[in-house]
Amino acid sequence: MLSFSAAYSKTKMINRILLLACFLSGAASLFYQILWTRAFSLMLGSTIQAAALIFAAFLTGLAIGAWLFGRFSARLRRPLLAYVVLELGIAVAAVATGLILHHNADSIGAFLGDGATKYTLVFLLAVGMILPPTLLMGGTLPIVLTIAQRNDSRLSIVGRFYGWNTFGAAVGTLVCGFVSIRLLGITSSYYTAMALNLSVALMCALLLAVTRPVASNCPPERSATPRADVLPVPESFLLLIAGMSGALVLSLEVIWARMAGFFLGNRTYAFTLLMFTVLTLLAVGAWLSAKLYNGFVATPSRDPYRVFGNLLALSASAVVVSAAGGWWLIANQVELEANLPDLQTWILGYRFVEAFALLALPLIFLGILFPLAIALSRHCADNIGGTTARYYVVNALGIVVGSLGTGFIGVSYLGSFGMFKLLVAALLLLTCYSVYRSGRPLPVFASVIGMAALGAVLLLPATYPAGLRSGEEILLEVEDEHGVFRATKLRNQNLRVTNNRSELVFHLGAFSTDYVQQMQGHLAIHFNPGARAALVIGSGYGITAGALASYEMIEHVDAVEILPAMVSAADMFMPHNLNYHNNPKVQLTVDDGRHFLVRQNQQYDIISLNVSDPHMPGGSTLFHTEFYDLAKRHLRPGGVLVQHAFGSELAIIARTLAASFPFILFSESYSNGYNVVAAMHPLEDRVGLQMDLPATAVRQLRISARGRPIIRPKFLNYDQLPPNLHTDIVASDDFPAVEFSWNPGLKTLFINE
Repeated sequence: MLSFSAAYSKTKMINRILLLACFLSGAASLFYQILWTRAFSLMLGSTIQAAALIFAAFLTGLAIGAWLFGRFSARLRRPLLAYVVLELGIAVAAVATGLILHHNADSIGAFLGDGATKYTLVFLLAVGMILPPTLLMGGTLPIVLTIAQRNDSRLSIVGRFYGWNTFGAAVGTLVCGFVSIRLLGITSSYYTAMALNLSVALMCALLLAVTRPVASNCPPERSATPRADVLPVPESFLLLIAGMSGALVLSLEVIWARMAGFFLGNRTYAFTLLMFTVLTLLAVGAWLSAKLYNGFVATPSRDPYRVFGNLLALSASAVVVSAAGGWWLIANQVELEANLPDLQTWILGYRFVEAFALLALPLIFLGILFPLAIALSRHCADNIGGTTARYYVVNALGIVVGSLGTGFIGVSYLGSFGMFKLLVAALLLLTCYSVYRSGRPLPVFASVIGMAALGAVLLLPATYPAGLRSGEEILLEVEDEHGVFRATKLRNQNLRVTNNRSELVFHLGAFSTDYVQQMQGHLAIHFNPGARAALVIGSGYGITAGALASYEMIEHVDAVEILPAMVSAADMFMPHNLNYHNNPKVQLTVDDGRHFLVRQNQQYDIISLNVSDPHMPGGSTLFHTEFYDLAKRHLRPGGVLVQHAFGSELAIIARTLAASFPFILFSESYSNGYNVVAAMHPLEDRVGLQMDLPATAVRQLRISARGRPIIRPKFLNYDQLPPNLHTDIVASDDFPAVEFSWNPGLKTLFINE
């Protein structure tokens, strides 16, 4: 009796250590994925296409690794030793890869160039660079399950271990996104992830020292010969479930990321919170799959087909509820949150509850499918590592198809709510197929739930709530891979342009918009009257590019805008943009601004920048020392950089500019910031001179001013700024202090400024 008790306690202790190892390993993996994605966004541009290809490359490496290591995991005499080696290898390879990418981002981006082969090169580069660490990461789950099975033969361990690994990934996302990068920076975050891998290796090495190498500590729960305790399910059906669950989950995640852009916001913290919610709920689903599998063992007569049919029908209904709930929240969030106590203090918790409530049911039901399919495989008991690897590859393929298909094709042609309807239809078809394979009548539960989902999906709206006030009218709405672009005519006839929730530029038609945007061009010419070539990053309405092109001495203007809808809608912004898009001097390009500049050999006399929100991923890098060093390399002697600087982190932006350029001047713009002129040569000698503006530009300013005087800009140097705009913090690629700011309060973690 004592011997049995001791053996049981030892088995329990081993599996608890392995569960903790799975948790920490999952956390480290998401650290690396987040940090690698940031590095690739610097070298390739902060575009949807680049992010999707990097994600696909990450999954490709994991899938190949799972397949390779899963093939021989069952034959390992000491799989625990192999796991220790894998974690040590990940610690070294992942950090080395990350630091190479981090410190050479602009150089690699310049090498890639542009053109029709760009995205093929991007994918091949991403796979080649991160393949060594992702191969090792992919091998961890099959091997750790092999170890666990030799201590606990119950196949419910698949759901338990997969769940803890996924929950570790969720916590890693939260810690990296909310804490590590903000407090430690990028390089130290890599070392934090390395510490997690080394901790896992140390724990398992100590465990290795106290355990003997055995092939198996207990007999398998099932052998290759089918038993009567569980209805045999063909591998083809289970693999279909594994692949479709991956495609459906990632397709929904893409749509919810779009939806979250409305009710969470477009900032980094909003996406981090969404990812934490998604991964946590998938972990809950995996844990429930373990309970469900134990039910199969306890009730041999239970039909797996009917169970999958019920789960799929429930998932279809849950997707409809989630879509309708998201629409309602977007339409009513302001009124709802106005009644919440102490919103500013508890905004993080409230937003998590909102996301959790919307996503809980569909993700929990869908999260059950994949680990349950693995556990029900007739091969799982004899080769749990190899079986897991095979299903993991199919699931990863589904994830890539669902992610890329929805992000690049689905939402552009069908819209978010059209995709919701398509996914519900796919789930109901799978429900019917499951029932068909069972050979029994359609379960009453699945029938009722499925019919309810089918009826409800027909009532879903076609698009997101407009949020229009009396007298407002949507003139243009386009949903593409970048978001939902809207141009809305206001009651005063001005135009508001938004992408999801973010207001891209202040209202077109307001005098302040014409004045500030034009002045970015006029100030540049004033301080560099011999300018011939200009670059405008963040062209927006095109007002700055139009103002620059109005000068006779300007021969060429490169105007770069990341949103294609903003460029195609240029006719709507006339006459304020001075017809810039039809001016032969102007070359329009849809691209990420930093990536565009990295690829250029051309030198400019003027570089003008205007970003809608300095906290946004991608846009925030245009306020880093590395970008200013890049800009200086592309400025001719006497050249100037003009940037619109504003927002709660204006002090950091001003300090970073002052640290990068020896001469800077600040001119007030709107009511919350400055147009900053920066150069490598003195600027003060032109401060008092009259600004001679092109006649077309003056005429447009007078029209929008409606009789108000056009005030000449006043200039301040850095030392003359108010005391609250002075700080010692400098933003850089390694310490992205603007993007990861918590100032002035928690509410700004989610909203744009």
